[in-house]
Amino acid sequence: MKESHELNQVVTEILSELDLHEKVVLANMEEDDVAILQVVFDELIQSKIATSAGDDEQAIIMDAIWKKLKTTHRLRIVK
Repeated sequence: MKESHELNQVVTEILSELDLHEKVVLANMEEDDVAILQVVFDELIQSKIATSAGDDEQAIIMDAIWKKLKTTHRLRIVK
């Protein structure tokens, strides 16, 4: 994964396949817990990339997904 445009495209494709509940749960997880889900997402990530991605690339993609969801789907207290 060389370009950030390619990273954004993969992240967008994966997010489009998640339902709202999955996005909210992932957004509200701690970073250590997200790392545990890496194994689950590896196959999905691999299916979105034309070439074989290494563990580092998959971790970068997973981190990008989590960070994006933290800004868009995190539960907040509304007064």
